[in-house]
Amino acid sequence: MFCELTAQARFASLFWGVFDAEGGTLRYVNAGHAPPILIRHGLNRIDPLDQGGPVLGLLPSAHYSAGVVKIDCRDTLILYSDGINEAANESEEEFGEDRLRELISHGDGASPEGLCERIMSQVTAFASAGPPADDRTLMVVRFQRSGTAQSHREHRFSVEAVA
Repeated sequence: MFCELTAQARFASLFWGVFDAEGGTLRYVNAGHAPPILIRHGLNRIDPLDQGGPVLGLLPSAHYSAGVVKIDCRDTLILYSDGINEAANESEEEFGEDRLRELISHGDGASPEGLCERIMSQVTAFASAGPPADDRTLMVVRFQRSGTAQSHREHRFSVEAVA
C-alpha cells in the first residue's frame, strides 16, 4: 500500500516493537531502520535488533520477518535515527556504528538520561560545525523489574525512557 501511495523515489524506514512486560519479551520488526541496540546488563554483550526486511516503499512484494528477544531486568534499548551514526565531521568521516557501539559499551551503569546526554554530546562534538544534515533522534529505554513481581520467576517490568 505504501508503494502504491508514494512516488517511486520515496521510502521510509521503520522500527516497530511491542514489549510484553509480564513475559519479559520484545517482539519487533525492523524495516530498513538503523538497528536498535540492546545492551545486555551484566553480560558485556550488545545485540542489534535487525530482524525484518528492507525499507518501506521501494519493493511492493517485500517480505518481513519478526524478531523476538528475551528482556532481562536492567537491559537497555537504544533506538536512534541515521542522523546519529551518519553525522559527519569536517573530513566527511561518519560517526559510524563502531564509535556508537564503543560509546555505549561502557554505558551499562549509566542512567538513561546520562547515556542519552553522553551519546548526543559525543556526536555533536564529532560532527562538523553548523546545522546537522539530518535529524538526530535518540531514545534510551531501561527495563526495570516491577515492584509487583511476586517471585524471581515472575517477569513484570516497568520501563524508564528518555528521548
